Amino acid sequence: MAVDLDREFEIKLNLRETDFAHLLNHAGQTELALSPASNNMLPTTYFDTGDLALHRNGVTLRIRKTGNGVSKLTQTVKVQTGVTQGVSNPIEIEDVVESKETDLERISDERVRKQVTELVSDQSLNPMVNCDVDRTSVLLGFEDAVAELSLDRATVSAGGLSEVFLEAELELKSGRPSDLLPLAEAIFNGVPLRLASLNKAARGFALLEGLGPEGLPDPVRATQPKLTDDMNVAQAFTLICGSAISQILPNWFGLLEQDDPEFAHQLRVGIRRLRTALRMFRPYLDNADLRALASELREVGRIVGDLRDADVLYEDIALSAIQGSGRQPENEPLVNMLKSRCTLMREAVRADIGSARWNGLLLRLMLLQHGWSGGEFASAASQTTARQFARKTISKFWKTVTKRAHNLENLDEAERHQLRKDLKKLRYAMEFLQSLLKQKAWRRFRKELKRLQVQFGYLNDVHMAKSLPAMIGNGHDLSSDTAMLAGFIDGWHEAGASDVLDELDWYWQRLERRAGFWKK
Repeated sequence: MAVDLDREFEIKLNLRETDFAHLLNHAGQTELALSPASNNMLPTTYFDTGDLALHRNGVTLRIRKTGNGVSKLTQTVKVQTGVTQGVSNPIEIEDVVESKETDLERISDERVRKQVTELVSDQSLNPMVNCDVDRTSVLLGFEDAVAELSLDRATVSAGGLSEVFLEAELELKSGRPSDLLPLAEAIFNGVPLRLASLNKAARGFALLEGLGPEGLPDPVRATQPKLTDDMNVAQAFTLICGSAISQILPNWFGLLEQDDPEFAHQLRVGIRRLRTALRMFRPYLDNADLRALASELREVGRIVGDLRDADVLYEDIALSAIQGSGRQPENEPLVNMLKSRCTLMREAVRADIGSARWNGLLLRLMLLQHGWSGGEFASAASQTTARQFARKTISKFWKTVTKRAHNLENLDEAERHQLRKDLKKLRYAMEFLQSLLKQKAWRRFRKELKRLQVQFGYLNDVHMAKSLPAMIGNGHDLSSDTAMLAGFIDGWHEAGASDVLDELDWYWQRLERRAGFWKK
């Protein structure tokens, strides 16, 4: 579907000084350029009411001076503003005005004019935020798509505070959002992507409200999509993948900036959820690009997963056993060794996932939420409702689990580990589809599923604890007392393993009794 010309679609990136300079030097020289690069100063003023009625309702109203030589004033209204996972997609209405004062009657779209007028009511509009933009722009083209690359050095001022920042905007002028992919890959080649989370107006209003510059994020946990019975498979695909991506991208960049181990944890969960989602839709959408995407996700998941395992070994396995023994963790060389190991691994992971080699993956994740799919859906996708899809998908995942769980008490360690992974996939799939399920039956099933997963999680911890004694003897000059402590931690967790193994079949039978409700 072609871009809606009343709705702006652009990729927004934060830039470091070196990357900004690199793009300035090369943007106009690319073979994709349709015209030479140009430079403009764009003084901009954002207006709002005293109680910020527009800002609080996702509306911006600005007047910007544009043009070299013969200048003009443009009044722009944007509705449904905000930057989500590096993408800005607001409704945008531009109109030429004669003065630096706002004129709501000049808003050419009647619906937008009515919305803004109602929000303003009888209040006056006043200049609230100023933003001076030094912009270098170039028009780019590839096949049927045209986009404008803008490199902005901007100073935003409000409430007596100011902030200087660098950003790149790649705005689609004609074509489909997915058409930005080859353009973005070519232009940002070698420049590590840093997705913006605020637009210029939002930065200014943050200053005005005393919130300061763009802050550090918190870890983001999974949220589930709201599906309806009448949706088809293609619509469900976009929402389900978007649910996973909204967990992946914030935690990806949070991991680059902060030491909280929860970022690595939630990033790995998000990656697993998206890989499960792609597998769910393979009967309806399967192509080389999505297979490559899944392969890259698996690789990143392995990198981040190794860090997460190190964090768990340090925090959940070693510390819990040491504290349970009555010893003081801060006095144990083993604790310092494991903590240093986590620190070194975190830095290595940051160097890897913060590099430009993952640009293609990040761009595909951004655009997957806006129509990119690597190919066409099978014809059955438009004829299959979301509810039909849910029944078929859950039944398929459940069949895999039941086949793996057969003769559960005799599974070896590797087979139990695979069953643990299959149970996770089942849970992720059902959580994606939960809005289509009978809620009471789903809650009962989920409760038993979580209980079983806790048992498998403990067995996995026991397995990880076994690596400690060997780790002590692998180049670490620690005392025999520390080696004994590692053995104690192993034994501490091993002691409960036999009880868990004895109870696994009981937990499985409770889950099995709750199954099948999704078919009714």
